[in-house]
Amino acid sequence: MPGRIDGIETVPFLKDDPETKGLPIILLTGKRQEIDKKEGTEAGADDYLVKHLSPLELIKKVGRFLV
Repeated sequence: MPGRIDGIETVPFLKDDPETKGLPIILLTGKRQEIDKKEGTEAGADDYLVKHLSPLELIKKVGRFLV
């Protein structure tokens, strides 16, 4: 992410903004640490994906949030 803020720090801003609070947030990272997943979900992210996931896995995860 550009700038001085990372994805986990961005989540609360998106959840607090009336224009984006209803959008699902899926964090994508190259890190494979459970602590990052815990921090992401505690920040309010709806899901947390680790690169390199298959296209089928991505479609399945994102499809959960499409209604």
